Amino acid sequence: MALGEHDCRLMSGDRDVPLRSFDPYGEMSIKRRRLPHWDQPGVAYFITFRLADSLPQSLLRQWRDERAIWLRWHPEPWLPTEQGEYEERFSRRIQGWLDAGMGGCHLRRTDVRCQVESCLLHFDGTRYDLDAFVLDA
Repeated sequence: MALGEHDCRLMSGDRDVPLRSFDPYGEMSIKRRRLPHWDQPGVAYFITFRLADSLPQSLLRQWRDERAIWLRWHPEPWLPTEQGEYEERFSRRIQGWLDAGMGGCHLRRTDVRCQVESCLLHFDGTRYDLDAFVLDA
């Protein structure tokens, strides 16, 4: 099996398993419930959750407003310099704020971490196959 540019290999025990990432141009199904659920057979998903209070709402509103203005003045497709500016002003900035540990940091509590872990593992092996997860306070 030839691997594409978005593919990698996952070492699983003593066997080499091909692991494909999501292909936005490939066949998929999209279902809506509370959030859209995208499904593409045979691909790996990386999902990040954050707690609602991990960023102050005033800071998040400011970030969203600045981003909306920037996007109006910089329609896609972007030049490499614009892509770099976007990453610096919006992606790296918000990641820095998230890393600062604002809010209640509830995942520092063992009981909360255990509850989240239990939820993540609940359908493992039936609705999905969970390879790994990290709970970071």
